[in-house]
Amino acid sequence: MVLENKKERNDVFTKFKVKIIGKLNIISIETKINYFLSKL
Repeated sequence: MVLENKKERNDVFTKFKVKIIGKLNIISIETKINYFLSKL
């Protein structure tokens, strides 16, 4: 029973991490585009 709960919590945490990483990737891509445009 305890193991089941732990696995569920890990799944939630993983989804949460993926969301944050996705947001950071989008931000970094935007930053690179802005940086590139400012160099033109």
